Amino acid sequence: MSEPMKPLERLLQQLAMSPEAEEFAGELIDRDETRLEELVTKRISSGLSIEVVAERMGVTPQHVAEFEAYWHDPKMSEVRRYEFALWSESHE
Repeated sequence: MSEPMKPLERLLQQLAMSPEAEEFAGELIDRDETRLEELVTKRISSGLSIEVVAERMGVTPQHVAEFEAYWHDPKMSEVRRYEFALWSESHE
């Protein structure tokens, strides 16, 4: 079974774009995915649980788990809150 498409990927697939635009869109998607993967790796390597991050973000552990899921397409404000929750661990 294939992985579900993210909303942005689905939109890009529906649009008729030039090869250059498709390449640029792919670079944007890759950049976002890499950044999210880096943040999740940072959480895990620092020993923070999903529950602790959720408490710091003011959300449920389920919300954090969904945020970390491949198919999730988080808003920038969520990314900032998640990153701040990780940052606060090293600045307490």
